[in-house]
Amino acid sequence: MRKIAFALAAAMGCLLSTAGHAAGYVGGNIGAGHIEVDCDGTDSCKNSTTSYKLVGGYELTSNLYGELGYIDFGKAKATTTVLGQSVRTTARASGLMLGLAYQVPFGENWFGNVRLGAINMETKLRASAPGLSASDSETNVKAYVGLGFGYSFNPNLKFVGDADFSRAEYDDDEASVRSLSLGVRYDF
Repeated sequence: MRKIAFALAAAMGCLLSTAGHAAGYVGGNIGAGHIEVDCDGTDSCKNSTTSYKLVGGYELTSNLYGELGYIDFGKAKATTTVLGQSVRTTARASGLMLGLAYQVPFGENWFGNVRLGAINMETKLRASAPGLSASDSETNVKAYVGLGFGYSFNPNLKFVGDADFSRAEYDDDEASVRSLSLGVRYDF
């Protein structure tokens, strides 16, 4: 995991070094995450929880940005009764992302963007029953895509809304994940 994080940081450093005139930004979002898990056969199931994202970007051209960030799509929870015992399971999807964002202005203060990149997605599973617990994780590189909008309060401070989509994988089973979030971005 550290090697991949280092490689992503080195790649972003290469991108940043190509744009001497450029400006950067940092931002954070919080919102609703969703992991598309099969809830059939469970006593209770909740696959939507809180998600969050931290991102930094750097201007490569007038509308194109390189981005490096971390996103947590939240977790899914299910409870099932097995042989009279309650078994609780959780699945969480999160990871480092590296990509490009294309931003388009819509008037004086509004803008929209489209994001595309790769995410080093870690899928964590945990199961517990009275007196027992087990957990495991798997990490895979997946594509991600995002759409967003923003409003500029001034040249530096922006309100943003984002929709991010990807896939989580564990033991060759895949699930769609998404995050719908609101946040702030500070340009420097």
